[in-house]
Amino acid sequence: MPQSDSPGPALRTVHIPPQKYECSQCGKTERLSLCICRELAYCSIACQRHHWKTIHKPSCTGKPDVIDLVSINPLFAMLVESCHLDAAKPVHPALNHTITNSPNPSIVADTLPNGAGNARLVVLGDSIPISHAEKCSEVWWPTASSAEVRYRLQHRIVREGYLLSILTALCVGVVSEIYTATNEGAASASGFPRRAMQLKYKTSPVVDFGIIKGKVEVLDHQKLAYYLDGDVIKGQDPNDHYWLYFTTFKGEEVFLDYGASTFTFTMNVETKDYRQPILPPVNYAPAYLRGRQHTQYTLNLYEPLRRFSFLRDDVLCPLVAQCVVRPPNPSSLLAIWKIMDCLAGRECTSTEKMLANQWATYHCHALRSILGDPQRSWTKWPETPRSSFQFGPEFDSGSWPADSDTAAWRQLEKLNQRYNRGEITKAAYAIERQAWSRARRPSDRNL
Repeated sequence: MPQSDSPGPALRTVHIPPQKYECSQCGKTERLSLCICRELAYCSIACQRHHWKTIHKPSCTGKPDVIDLVSINPLFAMLVESCHLDAAKPVHPALNHTITNSPNPSIVADTLPNGAGNARLVVLGDSIPISHAEKCSEVWWPTASSAEVRYRLQHRIVREGYLLSILTALCVGVVSEIYTATNEGAASASGFPRRAMQLKYKTSPVVDFGIIKGKVEVLDHQKLAYYLDGDVIKGQDPNDHYWLYFTTFKGEEVFLDYGASTFTFTMNVETKDYRQPILPPVNYAPAYLRGRQHTQYTLNLYEPLRRFSFLRDDVLCPLVAQCVVRPPNPSSLLAIWKIMDCLAGRECTSTEKMLANQWATYHCHALRSILGDPQRSWTKWPETPRSSFQFGPEFDSGSWPADSDTAAWRQLEKLNQRYNRGEITKAAYAIERQAWSRARRPSDRNL
């Protein structure tokens, strides 16, 4: 993983979008017009002129660059992928041992030894070089029903674990490199974008984002567990899941889940248009953006338990402004670790904390390099990157319909309503959902 370059300027400004507006001069809340920076509002030209001359002129960043969540989602997915593929991440035991049983796709879960519950059990044997798993060779898993099945299991295992560390690092990077601005002189010397940037969803700016800890509804056969030397090692816990939330000015909430692929919820986004030397050389990466259409038309499998706002945190933002997050110092380390402990509801391990620190430095460097590009190559990203899904053995592959394809979404909505009312069984729901998926099967089977 590339190392961070030299630290940036000593002073920066973290621009936090308002959650509500009032005239910055007199406090009125009616008939407001926004300043070009979209951070302040005024009820009249007179108020704006007075406030500009006396207060706002030195700090106004001008018109911000705005990126839609849908468009930047593949970049975030690639940053997450870079962490899973990082050599610093501890090797999963299932990747350096042979698999001696046949955990091929099935909708029937295994009963785990010693009364440990139910899951898809992977029995591990002799130690082997990790290269066999990396190549998905028969030496690693000789009884796989096909090469594709072997690859999909390896894909799931590689992306298990350290999700909180990864998302914490990503959020630090987003605050540090998207929601900050410097003066023009500092920008030319450091590579930071001079103007502040903002994220939006559809037509509404993002006013808050962070991490949610919660549960995701997963069937037993979609979970993994491992048996090694008489011990059961449980895989990623769906009751200890983490995902990103983004709240818009209109109050709409969008979820970005980069950790569901380990439960066979393989939702990929195409990343070919985002390839950079600093990013992993992949054309697709796991990502699920649960936005307006998904919220309205699909089953909600998520149960939030607690959340933490990175954009509006009174401790983290001053550290970013003082540039003490890159490179990390004791103040920033303690702040980040406290956030992680708060979200996890426990004291995170030293490895989790070390990786969060290392990956935050990398994410800051990568985002600064990509979004600070003088050629503004990010403006050429697709507005709606291609995406697809595969929900494991009980569902086939497919691609999500366009937001404008209301007929397709309503078909799914009606199916979900019938299931929620108890009119059809889960087995019948699976069959009809599979038919719906097949109708949208992508032409590229590698997606």
